[in-house]
Amino acid sequence: MNNMDNDKKIEFKDKYTQEEISKQTIFISIASYRDNQLPKTIQSLLDNAEYPERITIGVLHQIDYENDVDCIYKGDNKNIKQHMVDFRSALGVCWARNYIFTNILEDELFAFQIDSHIRFEENWDTTLLNMYYSANDELAVFSHYPMSYNSEDEVKDEKSYTKFTSDSFSSDNIHIIKPLSTPYEDAPEHPEQTYHVGGGYIFGNSKIFKYDVQYDPYIYFTGEEHTYALRLWTSGYNIYLPNKHILWHDYVNKNRKSSKKFSFNDDKLWVKKNDLSYKRCNHILRTKLTDDAKALENIHLYGLGIVRTIFDYQDKFGINFFTKTLEEKTNHGKFD
Repeated sequence: MNNMDNDKKIEFKDKYTQEEISKQTIFISIASYRDNQLPKTIQSLLDNAEYPERITIGVLHQIDYENDVDCIYKGDNKNIKQHMVDFRSALGVCWARNYIFTNILEDELFAFQIDSHIRFEENWDTTLLNMYYSANDELAVFSHYPMSYNSEDEVKDEKSYTKFTSDSFSSDNIHIIKPLSTPYEDAPEHPEQTYHVGGGYIFGNSKIFKYDVQYDPYIYFTGEEHTYALRLWTSGYNIYLPNKHILWHDYVNKNRKSSKKFSFNDDKLWVKKNDLSYKRCNHILRTKLTDDAKALENIHLYGLGIVRTIFDYQDKFGINFFTKTLEEKTNHGKFD
């Protein structure tokens, strides 16, 4: 499952006409935790899609049924499927993402995982699919950290081209990601490969999420992106940085009810679950193995792939999990 040769790449690029691409279906996965920005996110998504009829939206609401009615989208659209659980029984962001792909995703061709506080560019769906096909790679997955907007005044940051960089490991044995932004006009003509994913923007063939590399529901929060990127790559998928802009993300949280994060519900429970996540992530990344049965629950279902090895990943991207060192190319996010 490596990159295709040049002949196959040309065949893949020319496989669909623009009219055929316009009919391809996209499933949008949104895990929403008490987020009153969710209705605006869905409205922005639909208003700015060139072909909204091809979009299906799957939402898992983790809410207070009495006090969070403003978090639920009220529009009448049969392609919006909203499931709900009491926020006190929520088991973390990765559990929520896994739930959506397991219980709501059906036969849509593509899947796009986003967060619940997003604003979209006009014709984002056509731009996204054209960008996907421009990679000439049936194993392509697109991901990055999008530009920011402020939900208080809806002011959006200037468009830029962003990539992942790393120059150190944390005390918890996980490499620290530092997004690097460059002028949008300097974005490469063709998408370039990278080593990481941002959980609020992952796009690819839906079979990835449903069958090939299922989301690990046992990771509570920390390590979600690091482990999923490595699992994707060792399963044969290639991660690309978007070279076309399609959305903004609210990182500030000032105008979001979801600033009441999991830790506000039960600090001790949050710490316990996050500690288990660290152990699990370190085990998957091979930075520190564990024999804690609770941390390794069903690990055989959510481990590394068998197409490429962790050593292949290390050679290509300069990340050595065993020695916890990073090469110069990782510091700049630029790879051959």
